[in-house]
Amino acid sequence: MKVGEEMSFDKTVKCPACGFVAGDAFEECPKCGVVIRKYHQKQVERERLVRTAKEEAQQRKARNEKLTSGLKGAAQGMKLGALFGIGFFSVGLVVCLIPVIGWVLGPFLMVTGIAAPFFVGAFGVKGGVDSAGSTILRGPCPYCTGLVDVTILASQKNKVVGTDCPVCRKRFVIKGTTFYAV
Repeated sequence: MKVGEEMSFDKTVKCPACGFVAGDAFEECPKCGVVIRKYHQKQVERERLVRTAKEEAQQRKARNEKLTSGLKGAAQGMKLGALFGIGFFSVGLVVCLIPVIGWVLGPFLMVTGIAAPFFVGAFGVKGGVDSAGSTILRGPCPYCTGLVDVTILASQKNKVVGTDCPVCRKRFVIKGTTFYAV
């Protein structure tokens, strides 16, 4: 406490080392000498980092759910494609019984029936691309090597895109699928 400063006991702070309760005007614990204010500033910073980490985890979870829904869509597409496939194949067999035109059109319908589950299923699979055509990139920050998820919009695919690292807050750019320090 500085000379001439009045002591304020409006707020009290507990020393993390010895448990002594002192006024918030004390920068150091009067009993053991630990720097109380610094300790509490670190606690506030720690809480902010935990809150930021939770928000990032929620964002990652939302992205993963979006990708998972694409895979579920693929499975549903495969089921629907199998139904179409059975229909095309059956019609192709019947059409093959018709002379000349059936001999050409029937095999085409049968091949279409065999390929239908794969084509219809492919419409549900987006991989690392969401339904809007945006690409989700995951990689290490070029400064702090913290894991970063970046969504590149479809309109920005062939451009250099800049973003900030959520861990170290430094700006970096994305060219193609690579992260570069600025």
